[in-house]
Amino acid sequence: KINQIQPKTVEGGWAGELINVKKNGDEFPILLSTSVIKDDAEKPIALIGISTDITERKKAEEALKQSEERFKSLVDNMLEPALILDYNGVILFANNSAAKLVEMISPEQALGMKVFDFLHPDYNLPVKRTLIKARRNPERFFDEFKILTTNKKERWIESLGTKIIF
Repeated sequence: KINQIQPKTVEGGWAGELINVKKNGDEFPILLSTSVIKDDAEKPIALIGISTDITERKKAEEALKQSEERFKSLVDNMLEPALILDYNGVILFANNSAAKLVEMISPEQALGMKVFDFLHPDYNLPVKRTLIKARRNPERFFDEFKILTTNKKERWIESLGTKIIF
């Protein structure tokens, strides 16, 4: 990477992250931005670089990543099925319990599908009405539906939401 900096700087500039070393030998991350200084004839006469210590940003990014991983693990492993849908009923997120409920191997299989694909035909219209109602008033809602699993088994579910994010 270091070998690319000078040629890229001469071509017009370079920016990226590197590991720098303090006098005591400790390493720390920096953001480096370089550019070329040219004379009136557009001939390069100097190279300049500005570095910024990004240690705190990297620590914050890592803390956020760990927090997201813990939250995902919690939601993925909770007993209750959980879904996040868009305005059209497209599944944006499903946890492991939701996949198990409809007899899917993994929640990723459901991503991009419509929640209506799992509804018993008798409940398609009532569920659409519930989604419309939830869009208008994204507070608490409750309903019961009959669904069909991927193996066409019928199951009753209670749907309880406290907030719908669209």
